[in-house]
Amino acid sequence: MTLKRYIILLLGSGLLLLVAIQWWLTYQAAEAMSLRLQTRLAEEVSSQVNDKVRQFFDVPRQVVSLNVAQVRQGVIDPRDPEALVRNFLLQLEQQPLLTFLSTGTPEGEYFAASRPPLGEDRSLRILQASIANHRVMSLYRVDERNRPGQLIDAGNDNYDARLRPWFVTAQMMGRMSWYPVYRYAINDPADDYSAMGLGMSAPLYGADDQFVGVITADVSIVQLSRWLAEVMERSGGVAFITEPDGKLLANSTPDPVYFLSRDETRRISLWESDSPLLRELGELLERQADPEQGRILHQIGNERYLVDWVSYSLRDGPTLRIVQAIPQSQFMAPMLDLLRQLLLVAAGILLLGMILITLISIWVTRPLVALSRWASRLGRGDWTYRPDIRTPVQEVSRLSQALGQMAHHMERQTQDLERLVATRTRELEQANQELSRLSRTDALTGLANRRSLDEVLAREWGRTRRFAQPLSLLMLDIDWFKAYNDQHGHPAGDHCMQVLADVLRQHTQRATDLAARYGGEEFAVVCSGLDHARALGLAEEIRGMLEQRALPHESSPLGVITVSIGVATLNMGDTRSPGQLIEAADLALYRAKASGRNRVVSVENTHVAH
Repeated sequence: MTLKRYIILLLGSGLLLLVAIQWWLTYQAAEAMSLRLQTRLAEEVSSQVNDKVRQFFDVPRQVVSLNVAQVRQGVIDPRDPEALVRNFLLQLEQQPLLTFLSTGTPEGEYFAASRPPLGEDRSLRILQASIANHRVMSLYRVDERNRPGQLIDAGNDNYDARLRPWFVTAQMMGRMSWYPVYRYAINDPADDYSAMGLGMSAPLYGADDQFVGVITADVSIVQLSRWLAEVMERSGGVAFITEPDGKLLANSTPDPVYFLSRDETRRISLWESDSPLLRELGELLERQADPEQGRILHQIGNERYLVDWVSYSLRDGPTLRIVQAIPQSQFMAPMLDLLRQLLLVAAGILLLGMILITLISIWVTRPLVALSRWASRLGRGDWTYRPDIRTPVQEVSRLSQALGQMAHHMERQTQDLERLVATRTRELEQANQELSRLSRTDALTGLANRRSLDEVLAREWGRTRRFAQPLSLLMLDIDWFKAYNDQHGHPAGDHCMQVLADVLRQHTQRATDLAARYGGEEFAVVCSGLDHARALGLAEEIRGMLEQRALPHESSPLGVITVSIGVATLNMGDTRSPGQLIEAADLALYRAKASGRNRVVSVENTHVAH
């Protein structure tokens, strides 16, 4: 019998048994599953609303924190309004929930990027009220380069940012804080800013700890209500947020949460709402023993609602209460019954399928398991293993024979390939090692070359900054070397540089020291962790040892080969770059040569050693 017939026979029998069991389970668990599913769906909606509200209020905090850090680190500068506003616009594009991202200066000037909370045109705006413009609030559209484009309106004469609630709160608290809900003071002919908002503000301090203004990230409570409506649309329920005094902050229904007129700004409490449902829910919450958190089924009119409430304390701000009410009619019974049956069917199929697969794997696939183990051992190079596979399945038997033949061929090919790969790998490693050494070594002296010097100096400079330790650099030049080359020839000049290289190697034995050929007859020594006095001492030892070698130099006043050395040191708190350190050492070398050669000179003082 073939493997295909075995599988069809076993799975066909199992499927018939599965159908009978599924109908029995569906009938038994119908009522219990309906109630559990209703509660679970309500919990999921409540959890989703709560999580989204938390995410919504996290946006102003994240944005304010980011901008405070950017100002502190000098990334953005409130004294450069044009660049500042462009930065705000980029952030606003990434945060669609924000209405304003603004800053107020200590002089009361105001610069902001904004997205209108009302109207059909939600494109970004730029708002400015500067001293140069007599504090008149100007509202611009944003052009393609994120700069002020068309002037929409100019109003709000003598606008002073220091008087706004967000500026006052930041100065009063002295840290990042939430400020109370307030009315926007924007004179907009289309009334796109006729709304109220809240957010976070924080004082701004530059790198020198000077107060440079206040930053605020603001969200319109219209936007919050609109967003709640989108979240609750599928559930068919309502959600709202209130402050501790019962004032509505946001609402998923069309009912207003505040009243604005030319002369009046009034917040609406939960008990003053135009919605009978909200008023009833407000009275229900007043009667609860635990107003902070709870869940209850409550009849309102002809509908039962699953009401869920929880308190959420804003960091550095007030405590809000988030309430959701979902009607039971949304849990449509026929659909729930269908879902329950499908879940039971899937669970039953999964369980029975696992049992059948287990039985099949024990009975039918045992030889396949043996073949798999054989193939794994072949993959690890074990060619000696030869299992005895016996099976009534013809396909498996033929596969076993073919695998044995393939193993024999693979064994021979693998052994040949391993030998070839090993040979090529050794050759490649040797070539790479030699290439790496040559790329960083001066061929004549065997010292590091200029490229290696630059890399090591940059690395040790970074280590010096991190660990507050000194870093010294010696620049050396062979005295009257051109005359020596002209008189004795280039081979003798090469020998002279090799002698100096040997002297340098003897004096750079620490792991952090490096002697390098800088170019021509000029050399350099990097001494990490060596202070200036010790660096001068090391330089004097090098100069003295080369002089003691007494290599004849008839064109030198001293009669022997000598070297001039310039020394420069970076001490703790020194801000010079590696390039500036080289320039300082090179200047000291120039002074050593100008003052008679065969001496050590430092630019840090007038010390000259012979």
